[in-house]
Amino acid sequence: MFRPRARSKENATDNPSVAINGRWLSKSVTGTQRYALEVSRLLLDDHTFDATLYVPRGTCIPSWASHWRIVELPTNGIMFDQLVLPLMTARSTLLNLSGSATVWRRRQVAVLFDASTYRFPSNFSWRFRLWYRLMFWLTSRRARSLVTISDFCVSELSDVLRLPPERFHIAACGSEHLRAVEPAAPPFSVPESFVLCVGTLAKRKNLLPVVEALSAADITCVVVGAAGTNRIYADAATSFGSDRVIVAGRLSDAEIAWLMQRARCLVFPSFYEGFGLPIVEAQAFGCPVVAANSSSLPEVGRESVLYFNPGDPAEALAKVVDLLNSPPLRDRLIEAGRANAERFQWSSAASIVRGAVAESASSR
Repeated sequence: MFRPRARSKENATDNPSVAINGRWLSKSVTGTQRYALEVSRLLLDDHTFDATLYVPRGTCIPSWASHWRIVELPTNGIMFDQLVLPLMTARSTLLNLSGSATVWRRRQVAVLFDASTYRFPSNFSWRFRLWYRLMFWLTSRRARSLVTISDFCVSELSDVLRLPPERFHIAACGSEHLRAVEPAAPPFSVPESFVLCVGTLAKRKNLLPVVEALSAADITCVVVGAAGTNRIYADAATSFGSDRVIVAGRLSDAEIAWLMQRARCLVFPSFYEGFGLPIVEAQAFGCPVVAANSSSLPEVGRESVLYFNPGDPAEALAKVVDLLNSPPLRDRLIEAGRANAERFQWSSAASIVRGAVAESASSR
């Protein structure tokens, strides 16, 4: 039925029992999986709680998690979140760190990342949209503690879910994770001068029009993460009709770190982000950022970023050209960006989540 990998009895504690939903380990790393990964690492390693990570059967467990207590459950998907996991963890506080949560569980902490299924419904299939809206609505009324990642998300989620803002703890993302890896060159040729773009080809990410404007001005763009060939995502292989665009697809952390160290700037044109993690990742490497003045991005970047109207690709191009042509401006943004990235630490996020778990565990 399940296979536990347990710590020895000498490592057992009398601390509150916490079950961490580890379904994110069975998925590719995106922003939500990154959040779950980094916060889980800190919570499982500090032993504040008697914590166990529950994963779907067959999940590949990375070597750095080999000392954790891990239980494999014989299912995945909705059945994992809504039936098997809550039944197997009935005596523990359940911690959901990657967006999905158990709709009927009270003693749980749920991290809700943004309201994108409400604000950009065409970016999602109708089944996904319907399920996530239902899950968010029910979870937000059952879970004892709710967490999100920015003031912007508090405003958005409070609005669409009809909740008081006080229901949410804010545990923002961190910036330091990529600095822990050894940068490695990606498996393709990269010119000496290029700008980096990160995101999918979902319309809310706004990559296509901005990258097209940059490439038309003979600016080489390396596009990381773009993928998909259905009606929601464009075809990355054919969408960019320019030899000035290198579609890199998904890369490892080491390869992304290598690119961020060398890019002239990061261009982040998204219409809607709950946080905008690539901004602070790039800034931690001394890569200046040109970003849209939308959603959470001005909150995260403050004065350390050059902003443009995401609906105006020509303005995005002008900002990038200003940066490339002005070494003093670039130097100022690099310095301001490093200082800004230091505001965001995973240890701070884990501390706030830790408090939310303690609140949920102690509530009656």
